[in-house]
Amino acid sequence: MIDYILKRVVAYAIDMFLVSVVVSSIATNSTINFQIDDYNKYYTEYLEMSSTYLEQQANKINTCDELNSAVSNEKLTEKDYVKEVEELNKNKESLSSEEYDSKCMLIVNKYNDNKMTEEYVLEQIDYLYYMTEKNYVILYGVNIITCFLYFVLFQGFTYGQTLGKKIMRLKVVSNDGEKVSYKQLFFRTLFLYSIIYYLGLIIFSLLFKESLFIKVVHYLSIFNTALFLILGIMIIVNGRRGLHDVIGKTKVILMDRKGNEINIGKKLFITANDYKNNNTVEKEEILKDKTKKKTKHKSK
Repeated sequence: MIDYILKRVVAYAIDMFLVSVVVSSIATNSTINFQIDDYNKYYTEYLEMSSTYLEQQANKINTCDELNSAVSNEKLTEKDYVKEVEELNKNKESLSSEEYDSKCMLIVNKYNDNKMTEEYVLEQIDYLYYMTEKNYVILYGVNIITCFLYFVLFQGFTYGQTLGKKIMRLKVVSNDGEKVSYKQLFFRTLFLYSIIYYLGLIIFSLLFKESLFIKVVHYLSIFNTALFLILGIMIIVNGRRGLHDVIGKTKVILMDRKGNEINIGKKLFITANDYKNNNTVEKEEILKDKTKKKTKHKSK
């Protein structure tokens, strides 16, 4: 069973790599993706503002002890503030503890106020994230179309096998073992390859304003992560069928070199003998059928 699951993971990785290559090639084509320049602009600004926020959080000073520590460790590089702290400490003995703390906090507040406020930085991060996603709509659309073309049309045309599944000797079939339909592959793809998440991002970025978009996407991301975990857990627990298989009424089978299904049962590992025994069982069944036919013929 572990080998079977690993084969599915490897097949999935191969297929997603192929899809990402196609999408990435389109992403760099400004003729098709006319949003690419705006996307790069807002994404770069988003990264810079995020870096600024992290830097401010790391260098933020909240108490007098932190202020003195920053000066003594030479982390406070602004000379004006260093000078004020040094002068204050020179007169410390002549001040009461309350007076000293009060004057020290004035320096702390002045230092923090001189920086961009945390609220402003977070607002800018949200805005730039919103504009980044808004200018990624074409790529999300291309991703969705590519997934449907590959995992529905191509996989349906090849009788339930993508290139990744072909390499790993896997195949998608209906629950009854018959050929999988395009309708079944459509529902598998809808739930397995984050299509709902991408569709949500496209719709919400076009319809919602910044503040509402940020809130909705937060919950949409949680939903997408939870869905992916459920899919994986169900495959491990059920041994073969994830939520996408249950909805699509499909299963993924493991085959030998001749294309015959291998009955993996609940074995932890699939060995060479399983492939060999699978062929042996098939030969025995063929011999039994021939024997039955000969017996019937003689009785007539």
